[in-house]
Formats: sequence, structure tokens, C-alpha cells
Amino acid sequence: MDKNELDNNKLPALSKRLQTVADMVEPGSKVADVGTDHGFVPIYLAKAGLASHAIAMDVRKGPLERATQHVKEYKLEDVIETRLSDGLEKLLEGEADTMICAGMGGPLMQKILENKDPRSVKLKTLILEPQSELMQFRIFLREKGYEIVQEEFLLEDGKYYPVIKTCVNDEIFSENLPRVYLNAIDKLKQILDSKKENYTDFQLLRICDRFGPCILTSPNADFKSFLVHEKAVCDTILGKISDVKDSHIKRAEQISLERSDINIALHLFDL
Repeated sequence: MDKNELDNNKLPALSKRLQTVADMVEPGSKVADVGTDHGFVPIYLAKAGLASHAIAMDVRKGPLERATQHVKEYKLEDVIETRLSDGLEKLLEGEADTMICAGMGGPLMQKILENKDPRSVKLKTLILEPQSELMQFRIFLREKGYEIVQEEFLLEDGKYYPVIKTCVNDEIFSENLPRVYLNAIDKLKQILDSKKENYTDFQLLRICDRFGPCILTSPNADFKSFLVHEKAVCDTILGKISDVKDSHIKRAEQISLERSDINIALHLFDL
């Protein structure tokens, strides 16, 4: 075999980020990979026996053509089909139980979920890797009934990534918070009470939305590194706008609030 060809007897090598996404898929799942790009995630899932069937979807013809070629090279045409689709637009009811969406900004991912409700096609699990506007995206998930059941936080090539696994609830949360949020809030309360620090329930909910309730419940070294980095960024910004003018007041308040949330989250590593 030419060295430039794919070895269809081996699993394709995934980045740390995409491997984390793939590891969240339950064995035997029917997967819809939205924004599949080169198609290596569904190929990995099929070769590893994690996906019984997969639909590799992309809105762009170029990447989809490459994904189709890769599926053929791995001889997986009976397991993986490729489909030109804007988000979930071309997914039919019952074709998949698990949706993967990775490598997009949070607002675009939110738009995909708003344009076609995953409930309408009987999806049960969403595995999401948003790359921007994380706090707003978690708020959206919480308010729309997508319950976070697992979240991993990792550092790769100098960038930090969260990977979120949710279950799709038939009922949207109203006044009651998901259990994972309650657990994270209880943990934060215990820490802050022990330090005799004041807090409000609204503040604790905001911290959960900002950093992720699962991440707060089981913080890792990459998350600590992220917090230290973000605190330094906040300090730098506040230093530059220390001579606050009217146009900077709101920005200074936002950064100060974020810095305060970071300091509380850092208490998790005092244990």
C-alpha cells in the first residue's frame, strides 16, 4: 500500500479533542455526525464497533466529497452514508439516536438545534464540542431541556476545549434545575461556607453555566490551567482600563465579574 493511502485495517487516528468526542458514544449507537468534515469520526466509530450505522452530514460539498471518498477507502459504505445537509435538515425521524456536532462556534451550534429540534427526529443523545460563547451555550442547553450528563475539559495544541454530552428530555426544565447543576452548586456552597465567603444562588448558577457543572464537580488539571490563564487575561484587561471612562465601565464590570467567578472556581483546587 502506498504510504499516502489510508490503511483500512486500522482505526483512523483522531486528535485528542475528537477522540474525547468519540469516547462518549455508546456502543451500538446510530449516529448523525453534523459538520463531519473529512468523516473520520464516524469512520472511527464504525471501525471500533461503537456505531451500528452512521450518517456523515455536512453543508459543504467539498468536505462531504472527501468524507465519501474516505468511507469508500475504508470499505464502510454499508455502515456509513454521507449526506449534504444544513445541520439536521435532511435527517429523518428514527435514523439516528445520537448526534455529534464538533468544531463549531456555540452560536452556530445553537442555531442548528433551534432550526430543527432534535426531539422531532427522536434523537436521545447529543455530543457537542462548542468552541465559543460557552456560557450562553450552556444556558441554552439548560433552558431547552438538554441535560448535561458528562463534560470533559481538555487542552490541545495550546487551546482549551469542552466536550459536552447531553440527554434529550421530553420536558423542558422550568423552575427545577437538573441534578448535575444541584450537585455542583452544593459543592460550591460547601467550599464557600468553609471559607466564610458570601455568595448568592444566582452567582452559583452563573458559575455553573460559565464553567460547566460536571467540570466543577470533577475538576482536572487542564481546567485549573485554564482558570489560571483566564484570571491573568482578566487582570491584564482590567489593568489597561484602570482609568475607567464611561465607555469602559460596563466592560470593566463584566471582566470583574468573570474574575470573581474564576476565583471561586479556583477554590475547588484548595481541597
